[in-house]
Amino acid sequence: MVFWSCTLVSDVDGGASEMTYAVSGSNSINGSIKREVAQESATANNAWRIGGSHIHDTLTPGTSTFTAKYIGDITGVSTFSDRVLGVIPF
Repeated sequence: MVFWSCTLVSDVDGGASEMTYAVSGSNSINGSIKREVAQESATANNAWRIGGSHIHDTLTPGTSTFTAKYIGDITGVSTFSDRVLGVIPF
């Protein structure tokens, strides 16, 4: 089980910020918008604390690295704080 969360802020009106994760090593999973947390705020500098979780039931045994990925708004600056990425093996 993977869980991730962060506080997202964009410095422009209508700005968007996203956090997801990728997996490498024995398993290869690209960062995906299917497993993202995101915010889009009508006004600049609104902070959103948001999180998600996902159960991967088809992983191959072995060593895998889980890496947080961040996508910021192209018209402004996105800030990501209080970031958490956790993995619980089953």
